[in-house]
Amino acid sequence: MKSKKAKPLRIPDTLSPIQNLLCGFAGVAIPRTILYPLDTMKLIAGNNEGELLPALKKRVCEQGIPSLWNGIMCDWLRIPPQFILRYLVSKHLKSFSFKIPGIIEDTISSAIAVAAVQPIEVVHSHMQFD
Repeated sequence: MKSKKAKPLRIPDTLSPIQNLLCGFAGVAIPRTILYPLDTMKLIAGNNEGELLPALKKRVCEQGIPSLWNGIMCDWLRIPPQFILRYLVSKHLKSFSFKIPGIIEDTISSAIAVAAVQPIEVVHSHMQFD
């Protein structure tokens, strides 16, 4: 018997820019929501000289388990503008007459997007401890 070589699976890139952005948002928002309590615990431990368990127990007893997700709305508000800015800046950089290496292009677009949403990050960090 002859074995046939498997052809590599090629998935066409037929998504519109809006669909790409929505998929990117979902791909970040869903895992971020699931792992969010770990970030909160990390901040609690950092603010209590590494004593996580007593501080965590106190917070959960006083405010309940949902308090571990305090500030998640800021994350959800931050993700779409950050993705859109990265996409638009990257697209603009590609339109230049000279070629910018991909890693430099990604770095520039990410830095601009992060700087633009920094005020949301400040509100987010304050919400995690209220």
